[in-house]
Amino acid sequence: MLHRAICFDIDGTLLDSRGVLRPRVVQALHALHDSGTILLVATAVPQRFARLKVAQAPFLCQTGVFMGGAHLVDESTGLSYQARMDREITQDLVRSLADQHSDLQILLQVDADYHALRFPLPNETPEAWGYAADALLPFDEALTRPCLKIVAWDEERDLTPTLADLQARLAKQVSLFPSEDGRGMWASACGVDKGSGLLRLLAHLQIAPAETAVIGDHIPDVDMFRVAGTSIAMGNAPAAVQAEATWVTASNDDDGVVCAIERLRAG
Repeated sequence: MLHRAICFDIDGTLLDSRGVLRPRVVQALHALHDSGTILLVATAVPQRFARLKVAQAPFLCQTGVFMGGAHLVDESTGLSYQARMDREITQDLVRSLADQHSDLQILLQVDADYHALRFPLPNETPEAWGYAADALLPFDEALTRPCLKIVAWDEERDLTPTLADLQARLAKQVSLFPSEDGRGMWASACGVDKGSGLLRLLAHLQIAPAETAVIGDHIPDVDMFRVAGTSIAMGNAPAAVQAEATWVTASNDDDGVVCAIERLRAG
């Protein structure tokens, strides 16, 4: 049985290890879309950036969970729900990160259209992320506003100890998540994650979680696994993620999404 809705993570799931949407995956997604299946994405990145990543299947980003659950979109009904962090919590978290790491890069996602960086990046970066050049706000100004998401990263340093310290101290105030390589982390409002975002979006669409399949590869996707009727882990996912899934498909370099779609069709 093919579920009414299928929700896809993007990086490491739809995209292969080179960040490419492979031809067989594109073909399978278009066939699903033409069949009337409701296709959703759930990703840590903003909608604008997600559109660039899956440009060969633009319908994917019309409905989805963006910024790890902080921004929900359904363009057909005009839904644009944004879950912002408390301004004081944002300031406390940024202060803690800056105190521990003086050179740590921090991005504040103010809302769907504006962001701020602690340190400058190359001028082409906003455009590469799908933003207009004037979407970059001064960092101090952004700190005075409630934010949707905070992202911190270091190209060389393992931030796992920093994340553990923040989780021990701020677990009741924010939701914290690690990057796959351990050199980054992101935070959103308490209780905001891909799973809670998917549940809210499905309720808006009047689709039961039991009628939904989700496909993902990383720890934040486990929150979706726990609420969907069927959960599928990519073959490239860590063992801990695979253990939470209903079943495991092939890797993202072996068209694992296509294999998963074919198995869902077969019932």
